[in-house]
Amino acid sequence: MPLGRLIGPGDLRDVVERGLAGERVYLKGQFMVNFSDANRAVLRPRTKLTDKVLHFGAGSSTRIIVEFPAGYTPPRQGTEVSRDEMRPYEITEVRKQEDGQLNVFVREIMQPN
Repeated sequence: MPLGRLIGPGDLRDVVERGLAGERVYLKGQFMVNFSDANRAVLRPRTKLTDKVLHFGAGSSTRIIVEFPAGYTPPRQGTEVSRDEMRPYEITEVRKQEDGQLNVFVREIMQPN
C-alpha cells in the first residue's frame, strides 16, 4: 500500500465530517457487489448481523463506487470483495446526500496477483 491512512467502512462518517484534507486515505473491508459494468462497480459494505441490529458502523446507507483502469475486469454482481492493507482502494471523494446516503468514490490502485 502506498503511504496514507487506512480506514474501514465504519470510519467513513469521520471522513465526511473532516474531509480528506489533502491526505491519501485508503479503504479496506469486505464488500458485496451490487452493480458492475465495463470500468465501474458499486459495492456495499458487508455487515455482521450484530452490527445491523445495533446500528454500528457503515451499513446499507453507504455506497462504494469503484473506478477501474482501462482493461481491468471489475468483479461480477453478487460477488464478495475483500480488501486489506495489501490491496486497498484509494478514496477520491466522499459525499453525504440529504437523506444520509454516503457515496464514497474510490479507485483501484493495485493490480491483482
